[in-house]
Amino acid sequence: MHISEDHLQGHGHSHDELQPMSREEILKLLSYMLDHNRHHTEELHGIFHALDDAGCYDAADELENAMRSYRAGNEALENALDLARQCEEAKKD
Repeated sequence: MHISEDHLQGHGHSHDELQPMSREEILKLLSYMLDHNRHHTEELHGIFHALDDAGCYDAADELENAMRSYRAGNEALENALDLARQCEEAKKD
């Protein structure tokens, strides 16, 4: 199992009580999280325009930076989901 250093430091909760997830649960959860995050990104886009329209340009610029991070995170989640699906398909063969 590969666990990143970021995962080990400052994670904030224990995995001791967690039950192993099935492959189906993993795919469903990753898919849900990706859709959920995309929805939040859309909401942030609306807030960005509201800030920009209100003349709060510094706040809008900072929010635009956050949206870039969200999009990068969403791309990584999408890649992880695709790779997990490929892994699942490979195990069926």
